[in-house]
Amino acid sequence: MSMKLLSVLKHPVTQFNLIVLGVLGLIQIIHTHAHYKMEMDVHAYCKQNAEWVESQSTEY
Repeated sequence: MSMKLLSVLKHPVTQFNLIVLGVLGLIQIIHTHAHYKMEMDVHAYCKQNAEWVESQSTEY
């Protein structure tokens, strides 16, 4: 059984799928971390709502 599993894991299609999943997982982790830190506008939300941001930042 372990030889069959090893042959499946060594197959190029399986390796390609695992690489794609790994890259997508890494992108998701970086994206979620950017939302958590909010040091950058991930989805350009503030850029799309510039008037609202300006109205919130003015002091009375």
